[in-house]
Amino acid sequence: MKLLVVAALVVVLSVLDRVDSSAYDKIVSHSRIRAKKEGPNVCALQQVSGTKKKYFSTCRNWYQGSICGKKATSVFCCLCSQIGLAAQRRSPARLFLRPSAVQLAGCCAWFMLSLHFPARRGCHPFIPVDLQPSSSHPRVSDSAFCHFAALLNFHLLDSVLCSEAIMAGASYETLEGHNIEIGCDGESLTINGVKMVLKKDIVTSNGVIHLIDQVLMPDSAKQVMELVGASQSMYGDMVSELGLVSLMRPKMEYTLLAPFNAAFNDEVMAMDQDELRVILENHILKKKLVLSQLYNGQRLETISGKWLRVFIYRTAVCIENACMVRGSKEGINGALHLLRTFIKPADSNMFQILRSSGKFKIFLSLMEAAGLTQLLQQEGDHTLFAPTDDAFKGLSQQDIALLKRDVNALRTILLYHISNGIFIGGGLEGGVTNLLKSLQGNNLRVLLNNTIQVNSIEVSDPDVMASNGVIHYMQTLIYPEDLPVGSQELQTLLRRVVRHIQIKVQHRDELQHELQVNISPIIVLYFMMPVIEGEPTITKVTRVIEGEPTITKVTRVIEGEPTFTKVTRVIEGEPAITKVTRVIQVSYTDTTLCDWLNMPFDLSCPSLPGR
Repeated sequence: MKLLVVAALVVVLSVLDRVDSSAYDKIVSHSRIRAKKEGPNVCALQQVSGTKKKYFSTCRNWYQGSICGKKATSVFCCLCSQIGLAAQRRSPARLFLRPSAVQLAGCCAWFMLSLHFPARRGCHPFIPVDLQPSSSHPRVSDSAFCHFAALLNFHLLDSVLCSEAIMAGASYETLEGHNIEIGCDGESLTINGVKMVLKKDIVTSNGVIHLIDQVLMPDSAKQVMELVGASQSMYGDMVSELGLVSLMRPKMEYTLLAPFNAAFNDEVMAMDQDELRVILENHILKKKLVLSQLYNGQRLETISGKWLRVFIYRTAVCIENACMVRGSKEGINGALHLLRTFIKPADSNMFQILRSSGKFKIFLSLMEAAGLTQLLQQEGDHTLFAPTDDAFKGLSQQDIALLKRDVNALRTILLYHISNGIFIGGGLEGGVTNLLKSLQGNNLRVLLNNTIQVNSIEVSDPDVMASNGVIHYMQTLIYPEDLPVGSQELQTLLRRVVRHIQIKVQHRDELQHELQVNISPIIVLYFMMPVIEGEPTITKVTRVIEGEPTITKVTRVIEGEPTFTKVTRVIEGEPAITKVTRVIQVSYTDTTLCDWLNMPFDLSCPSLPGR
């Protein structure tokens, strides 16, 4: 029973796979299956438009409808119109094995028909030749090839590749280890985009030979300065003109960090030669280092004795503020890495840079008030988003004093601008939100497009390298969202310096009211207010007792909207205040005061006055 279930599941999955596959995938799959039984892995017979040349084309060429960039029409196709499997079995696939069915001008027929795609058989050399004694490329003798194995191996492919099998550009690995690109341009073959093939398809017993009029020089056979390409020609010229080549000793190995020509703008070219020389010295390392030898936190020494830091990110490898571009090369005595910008090594720590700039006086005074100045001076790796004095524009001295008064709140604000680790613009992944955890604890949302944005606030001047981190200059203050402020005065002040905020007021009775102001981005501030709308509910109880009446006032705070309920409790009828008056009648007689009071004891009392 289990076997039946498994078999049914396999059938269902295979059906789903066929449903999801594209037409091109079906064609390729069928071609591979048929090739095992029928021979060549070909799909159609195509003829180049305007010529009589016909090709046994691959499925890719048939699908694209072109050969060597020229439009081609299908003379025969075993899978045209996506015919069914029954029709495929009836199609004359063996037709492709008949040389008489097609005219292959200049093709090595046996290799073309039996090994249409590049096969791992024999060697395929590109032999440079001399046509004239004055040629700039001298004839290479057999003995020379023995001494220059890398040079020879760079002319050999471990596959058989006839010219007629080349219908589009493709990269092939040489025996030397590096790749060359072999393509076609109409009737001509190209090597690395250059038309240099003089004679094609010299068939031998163990391979095919193509004669070329230039020597293919692999990078591994070049000196380090010869690795500099056309896109870095200005770097190579300036290194030579400023005499830096003389600093590189013949038997030593070096690494060149070459910026593209676009980095040499008018500002750079207007520099004094001594200043430019110092900059270029930072782009030559004393040691040969290929890409695989670099690691995060590594220190590299330049020929001038300065040290550069290596930062490895998810999608980039950077040296100080400059990140590498694909295209590194390795030569006999060195390596070459390509950079988009010039390297700016760090000479000072964060505190020294901010103080010498003169644009961060308020920020530094706040850091001092919060006791965080040491953080900017000590060794480490930090990223600082530093607000300039313009970020505090419009604040008075009293406002600054208010910020400094609450030290805990001030530390919270300032630590939100600092993150552990060094993150430069080129190391951030573009198009996605990068979350950097601040020292305060909340995340900073950093986005890289054309510029760097932190919490949707644009960084005005990025990648200012310091010995203990990197500084990104900002024109505004940032504040962590969903973090209570604790003071209404501070909240009001922050609304003036933090742009685009959302305020949430949290009452003691846990009711929340929101007031939004230009939510872009959203920064949420909380503060506590013991405020209840309306008069509180009062219960008044009056009790009639002997003596002076007492009034007890009871106040109850009820959560939610306040209600006005007045309860009067009546005890024994209508409440009243009873007033007792005692009347003493006085008569003018000879009775003494003692007689009048009916005193039971004998007491000598004086007569009442007024008699």
